[in-house]
Amino acid sequence: LWRPLGSVFPAAGAPFSVDAAFVLGRWLLGARAPAPRQRWRSVVLPAGRWLDFWSGSPVGEEAEDRARAVVVEARPGRPPLLLREGALLPLGQVRASTSEPLSELRLVVAPGERSAFTVIEDDGTSEAWRSGGVARTEVTMTADGRELEVRLAARQGGYVPSPRDLRLELRLGTPPERVRLDGEDVVAAWDAELRAAVVDLPDDGSEHQVTVSRSGRA
Repeated sequence: LWRPLGSVFPAAGAPFSVDAAFVLGRWLLGARAPAPRQRWRSVVLPAGRWLDFWSGSPVGEEAEDRARAVVVEARPGRPPLLLREGALLPLGQVRASTSEPLSELRLVVAPGERSAFTVIEDDGTSEAWRSGGVARTEVTMTADGRELEVRLAARQGGYVPSPRDLRLELRLGTPPERVRLDGEDVVAAWDAELRAAVVDLPDDGSEHQVTVSRSGRA
């Protein structure tokens, strides 16, 4: 889950400092906070497109085949954290214990050509997962020109999560032209701070598809 940068991107062609940055899961790149009273720090960024997790803004110029050094901002309570192109990142609200059920499941999407991820859940306390008490939801994303599609497959397994809000957070950079949920037009809220379109979905375990027409690439 927590790995040195060089072990994930060994062919980047740039020296990675072991203690300067790290990869968290498949989609996040974190860096040490700078020294006290310093607001900026330099990070060697692997090839591809990266977004600032806190603001949704692109970080550095896009480079498909090379690493490059960039300067990232660190603010109190918000250490340098970058989101990789193609991310399908599931997040829940802050809880004191895993025994508390999620009241909200967010799926943060950073557009890319194609990616897939399986959200796996259990009750967080027992060993019911050994006998099938697990929920699996496959999520796929495809992009073709200015159209983006996110598909949630029907939930599989013997575990049924507690009732909660299910929210899709699309880090598009600019407001979309059109958003459809299961083929029907819907109004997506625009979060200016995150530069994201927010779509609320029914959390009923059924298959759902969100299609977004974008005005252009940010």
